[in-house]
Amino acid sequence: EGEASTPGQPAKGEGRQGELYVLVNPEIVKREGEREVEEGCLSLPGYRGIIKRAERVTAKARDRHGKPIRIKAEGLLAQALQHETDHLDGILYFDHLDSMDKLYRLESREEADPHEHGELAPAIRGGGDA
Repeated sequence: EGEASTPGQPAKGEGRQGELYVLVNPEIVKREGEREVEEGCLSLPGYRGIIKRAERVTAKARDRHGKPIRIKAEGLLAQALQHETDHLDGILYFDHLDSMDKLYRLESREEADPHEHGELAPAIRGGGDA
């Protein structure tokens, strides 16, 4: 299988800022390491949660021409690949919460600046801890 790339540049690591990836039917085939990350999603606007994600992943997919490719990623790119493939499997980031105490409600000003933490969000209570 080839690697996701732009002309002459294989996609590894964080990728270049602004690089666009087209992955058809992506699947995570390898996960390495673990780290806690803050994540949010437009599926649950106004909230963020602290969840565990793999530090590094390898994904297989097809490019826009149907050619099989693999992409190795770490850091934010690895997190994005996991987040988006979760969506394809019907999973949202809050399904990964260890505890509802790790879900935060953002203040309106923080919704404009996603780098700031909000207050704990006791308003969202599901069937207990995830």
